[in-house]
Amino acid sequence: MIRPVAALLAPLVAVGLWAAPAAAAPAGPDGSSPPHAKRQEETSRAATRMAPEDSFLVRIDRVSPAVLPTKGDLRLSGTVKNVSSTLRTGLNVHPLSSYYPITSGDELTAAAEATPEVPFGGDRLQDPALLDNSITELGPGRTARWSLRVPVDKLRISGGDGVYVVGVQVLSDDADGGRDGIADGRARTFVPRMRAERDPTPTSLVLPIRAAVHRDEDGTIQDEATWQRSLDRNGRLDNLLSLLEEEQSVPVSLALDPSLLDTTQQLADGNQPRTIEPTVEVEEADEAGSDSGSQTSEGSVSALAQVAKSWRARLVSTARKHSVLSLPYADLDVAAASRRAPARLTEARELADATLGAAEIPSRSAVVPPSGLLPAEALRMLPDETLVLLSGRAAATTTDEDAEDDTTTESEESAPSPDDAAVRVGGHVAVLHADIDGGADPQDPRGATGIRQRILAEAAVRSLAGAEQDLVVSFPADFDPGRRATRLMKGLDADFIRWQPLASAVPPDDEVPEVSRLNYPDARERLEVPESFFAAAQQAIQRGRVLDDVLPLNDQIATTLRKEALAELSYFSAAEELAPMLRLERLRAWVDGRLGAVEMSAPSFVILSSESGPFSMTVRNGLDQPVEFSIRAETGGEVEIRAPESVALDPQTSRTINLEATSTSVGVHEIDLVLVTAEGDPLNASEQLNIRSNSVGKIIWVILAVGFGILAVAVPIRIVRRVRKVRAS
Repeated sequence: MIRPVAALLAPLVAVGLWAAPAAAAPAGPDGSSPPHAKRQEETSRAATRMAPEDSFLVRIDRVSPAVLPTKGDLRLSGTVKNVSSTLRTGLNVHPLSSYYPITSGDELTAAAEATPEVPFGGDRLQDPALLDNSITELGPGRTARWSLRVPVDKLRISGGDGVYVVGVQVLSDDADGGRDGIADGRARTFVPRMRAERDPTPTSLVLPIRAAVHRDEDGTIQDEATWQRSLDRNGRLDNLLSLLEEEQSVPVSLALDPSLLDTTQQLADGNQPRTIEPTVEVEEADEAGSDSGSQTSEGSVSALAQVAKSWRARLVSTARKHSVLSLPYADLDVAAASRRAPARLTEARELADATLGAAEIPSRSAVVPPSGLLPAEALRMLPDETLVLLSGRAAATTTDEDAEDDTTTESEESAPSPDDAAVRVGGHVAVLHADIDGGADPQDPRGATGIRQRILAEAAVRSLAGAEQDLVVSFPADFDPGRRATRLMKGLDADFIRWQPLASAVPPDDEVPEVSRLNYPDARERLEVPESFFAAAQQAIQRGRVLDDVLPLNDQIATTLRKEALAELSYFSAAEELAPMLRLERLRAWVDGRLGAVEMSAPSFVILSSESGPFSMTVRNGLDQPVEFSIRAETGGEVEIRAPESVALDPQTSRTINLEATSTSVGVHEIDLVLVTAEGDPLNASEQLNIRSNSVGKIIWVILAVGFGILAVAVPIRIVRRVRKVRAS
């Protein structure tokens, strides 16, 4: 008798066949994976997995209907790619299915994590009428489509309610034209079958709209061609909006990175470099030319500007019709920021609110880490009104009382709790979502069809259990619904699902268990944005504030630089080794280059003939914009330097500044002259000079007075003595 799926897979788990190999990375000089590749391996949990001996990469991109009907046909179609180095001939695509259905969440998780070669309790169908033998040959690297139509009554299934594993196997002839009966490629997916009426599972969807943004030294956005492909028809970002724009009864919440509004606006404006020009003039120019877009040398609007402008307008319109979860600006790595620079959390939140507010998009502050994991310390630092969405893997089963029990092991404390819809850490609630990052097929982990079937399967097993636990689904951070976004959403229309807004999935406070900590492995912490990135960003942001203070007609450059620095602290930067640091260093160099154009020159030595005296210095503005600054003298307290409270310079001009020095002691004093902002921050390096103070004014008069006094006494005495001497003689 054929055993249930979970029972069949159990012995394979024991021998380690569940472990999914990571995507192959280029070898380093010593044959090992380089650090950058290792970081990418660890961050990619859903890398494509194939059976080691397979010659074909097989994918299922259509399952119709998405739920097994009582009668009729099940249609499967997809692609097969020859990944071997030889020509393959006589391809046959066979359908197969598990006999017993999956009926629990544990079984479903095990089946989803199984490697491709693990059998799932069914035999391939051999009926020639049910297989696809239309692919006669397939060369190395070539791809072909296949299609199957299988009557439901031909599937070898028990017929019970639950989730069946349905798949295909591809066989081909060997070099001699023979066939050994062993599959050369395979794919699988989940197809629920629910005949009995059951309580529907309350289900909520969260769709992240996020993307990495990198800039060149001048502030222009890198990879214009990539952005155009993503924003244009059938690109990933275009597909996400297409999914949301369809008329449907399924409520979808958007987890939106607000920086995408600024990024696409910059692209729509022609991807101009950052500037220190007056912001008032820039705004007037924008208003005058907002309808014209970016112009090429021939006067036509560039293709990238057109698609960016259109996509941004669609995003604003669509976001206003959905519930929007506002992510920290530039998708800041919240876990890393909470440890290394809490100020960045506040800045990212303020910038996000301001950006969405300017676009008139109502939103709620949220944190939705791509990994689904967050340390408890980070959760405690977030404002109470922030909605936190974490994977079920992040929940710890222990409460504060359990943590005091010496019999509780570390593995028990960090294990996820399958029955919790949310957890509380220090009074802050985190909603838990299902971990579907991997879909239903290990060979197409991010495929829209596989993820849709996984969502249906998760809802089905919860419905079988009485629908006691809500289902919250957060799509992968880089999810692409593909060209068939409409089909994806329509396939989610099932009787065993009751769709609800995400707000309805947040349980009452008294039903949320308190846990002592969250499951945040050391391996995840090693993947955070490193401290050096935050230090470099802090320097760039600080120097940006100085530049902003110096420019009286530009009050936006500090915000612009802050936004660009935050982009290098995002979750996407965590997968890179050196590039974010180089971009941050170039950002600071750009700022220092502008500040360095405001110069001064002073004499190296000044002699005061009295207690005080004047001297002069020259200041020069090498920028094309006016500047304002002050002059500060660091004297050590023995010399006082009086300078103008504020110095204003027009573009490309020089000016001589008169200063006055006052000394309280005789000697040579070292003085540092520094150009500073109104806030007292230095613009650049200081100018050093020495002041020699003789301070002789009062001393001379005292000496003269004493001398005259002595003379006044001595002369009469001498006269008297001479008179007496004359008389005596």
